[in-house]
Amino acid sequence: MDKNEILAKSRKENKNGDFDERDKDIRIKGYRWAYAAMGVVCIVLMVVEENFGYAFAVFSGKAAFDIYETIKKKKTSVGSIIYVIASVAIAVGWLLLYLFH
Repeated sequence: MDKNEILAKSRKENKNGDFDERDKDIRIKGYRWAYAAMGVVCIVLMVVEENFGYAFAVFSGKAAFDIYETIKKKKTSVGSIIYVIASVAIAVGWLLLYLFH
């Protein structure tokens, strides 16, 4: 392949809206920072308002991400298991508080 063929192939691949690896990495890191900021805000609101719904929002979002990642990669980590268990425990606790409060 000469230079022009490589450039033509690259243009063809990129015209479909595919991201290159740098853009993909920036997007992933941006989502991580956004999720961390959302977590901090939810935890502060949970403490201030004494509402476990915010904790459920934080843990269920991370748990859903971990479940999806586990399905796609076909492997899991201890942190993923902890988030899923914490999410289920908070959901059950929140439901019990709502029902019996």
